[in-house]
Amino acid sequence: MANLYDIDRHIDELFGRLDDVCTELESMPQNTAEYKAKLEEKAAIECTIESLEYDFADLLEEAVKGIRNLEADMEAYKREQEYYQLKKNDAEYRIKKRKAFIRYLMEKRGEKSLKAGNFTLTIKGNGGKTPITYHTTPEALPEQFRTEQTTYKADDAAIRAFLDAGGTSNLFEYAPRGTNLNIR
Repeated sequence: MANLYDIDRHIDELFGRLDDVCTELESMPQNTAEYKAKLEEKAAIECTIESLEYDFADLLEEAVKGIRNLEADMEAYKREQEYYQLKKNDAEYRIKKRKAFIRYLMEKRGEKSLKAGNFTLTIKGNGGKTPITYHTTPEALPEQFRTEQTTYKADDAAIRAFLDAGGTSNLFEYAPRGTNLNIR
């Protein structure tokens, strides 16, 4: 079966040829052999156009069926994505709970590092910047410790620089670093 573009192009060509044949028939005397031959050619062209239009309709129907199948697949993928997102969230929650339980047991025993079969469990300080505990809202901070926004936000970089330089304030201070469980 031809594709949509081929059939559409053939139909356009046939309509052009049909127009030419009709124009020739109008200028031709009737009841001649040539006139009868042109009438037969006109009928053949009309028959061909009709059959191609049926093919065109069939091709369109098949294309729409394909679109509907793709839409159904897309909906199924969406549902699968939601399903797997729930499974992922559940797995993350279970991992978090199990790590918290292992950490609790290690801290209760006073262990910072422990060999457990093929694994080494270590409770160590979190990396990165030291967290800041705020004793006020960002709006109440002096302007040098805020960034310009529609709403006030503390300027952590300026506050860190101030604290690192030995500055003290009753508005903020470094908070203790957290810890995490590392499994290798």
